[in-house]
Amino acid sequence: MVTRNAPEQEKGEGKEKCFCNRDFEEKDVRQFVKLLKGSETIWEGQALKGGKRAECNISDKSFTILTKELNNALKKYKINTCAQKMHFLAQICEETGTFALSEETKSQYASSISIYKGRGILQLTGVRKNGEEKYNTPGPYQDYADYKGDQAIVKKPEIVANNVHYCIDSGAWIWSINKKMPTAPSGAVDRWGIETSGKSLNELATYADKYLELISVLLNGRNATTNMPNGWEKRKSNYELLKTAFFKYDLYHRDESKIITSKDIITYHIFSNGKIERHIPKKIKSGYEKKYKYIYHDSTNIEHEICIIDWLEIDKVKREKPNPTSIPSGYISHETFNIKGVNQKHVYKYSDGSIIATGKAGEGEGTINLKFVKSGGKVIIVKMPDPLKYNSGNIKINLSFENTIRKYMGRDHFAALIGALAESGLSLISEGSAMKDGTCFPSVSHTNGESIDSDYFNLINTQKYVNAMANFGITTFYYKPGMKLVKPKKAITFKEDSHHKAHLHCGVKNIAVIEIKE
Repeated sequence: MVTRNAPEQEKGEGKEKCFCNRDFEEKDVRQFVKLLKGSETIWEGQALKGGKRAECNISDKSFTILTKELNNALKKYKINTCAQKMHFLAQICEETGTFALSEETKSQYASSISIYKGRGILQLTGVRKNGEEKYNTPGPYQDYADYKGDQAIVKKPEIVANNVHYCIDSGAWIWSINKKMPTAPSGAVDRWGIETSGKSLNELATYADKYLELISVLLNGRNATTNMPNGWEKRKSNYELLKTAFFKYDLYHRDESKIITSKDIITYHIFSNGKIERHIPKKIKSGYEKKYKYIYHDSTNIEHEICIIDWLEIDKVKREKPNPTSIPSGYISHETFNIKGVNQKHVYKYSDGSIIATGKAGEGEGTINLKFVKSGGKVIIVKMPDPLKYNSGNIKINLSFENTIRKYMGRDHFAALIGALAESGLSLISEGSAMKDGTCFPSVSHTNGESIDSDYFNLINTQKYVNAMANFGITTFYYKPGMKLVKPKKAITFKEDSHHKAHLHCGVKNIAVIEIKE
């Protein structure tokens, strides 16, 4: 995937076939709703804890009216290009559960029980004044009412959730008129660059990938724990799915001057029969010296360009026993992780290259300290995309991560994973591989990105997945007791393990890769 750093322009092939400056048809809206949600349902409400349900009271629940109002709003507020539309849709679908709800449901947040709570597809919300807990001052509601020339929006704010026109129109108004970057001089502009000064979300969207994080922060703030935008994983996932599978953005809007061929970059060719090749060109294009391209060849010999990702060379590490019972003094750095669901809490690094990681023990109880030391030599690992989404023809690759910060993997091992996902067609949720430094707390056998953990599928699909992994060179598998899996022919270690009740372990020391120098 090539990231554009300049505003999008209509061009050649995409001018007639893409969604720039043309309406969605109802079938298009149904398509992207199903893509993001898994079903062609809208305004169905949302299930809540305790068996309760939040109903949606919008005035018209048909795809016909949704399509009409979307098209009207897109044209009125100049949300015209593919880049602007895919950004807009990614955000409104995160805010509404892909058109499940039209207003904020009751929750622990004060805004949810306020007079001017979040309503509409981008959650038009009032403000708090004079230390008030609730959002009972109109604020943006008043601004929108003045813009529309309809004070009923302030007097009866529920109209923004219940009237389908106001529900859609208010979101587009926020997108193109209401939410903007501050103008320079500003700390935010200093951070993001002068080109962002004073720009609306719609204007920032013209830069395609570049300001996805900024747009998300401007809409819904930054999470104090993760330091990423609230709802970031879903916003990012929506965007990637829409970009690749619905808008097919790179097909219609690729920058010809930045197209990278296999002759410009080190490229992995992954074949459906399990063979993996690494091609090294005579000359690598400037800016791509630290990147790899991964291409999958399906059974009909069609090439699928899956991704271009960053790589880095690190010192090989290994786990050293016994586990330390305390943290020795003299460490040169200390990093803390306080992320919900993530086992690792602290990492201490020493001048001799040793690393001590601490936190909650895997599937066991209590806490544990693990020590990692240099094992000699170097190894190359890659940063896995999160998420990785590819959908073209009969090849679907879906990789996402849950409860982990271990998003680095051996370069060859990642090629094997791509092959297995392409072969199986399964959507994999991973608990991670290794850290950027090659350590793998709380696991002990993921060092240098040689293994990966994942959620289980049902029995049939778990078998399908391990068969595919074995086909691409993975030979070690640990799985939960009682799961009646059949050992693949190419597997070496294949056994039940009480430490893997909640996740499947797949790994191997080395992957057989043929290196071809041009």
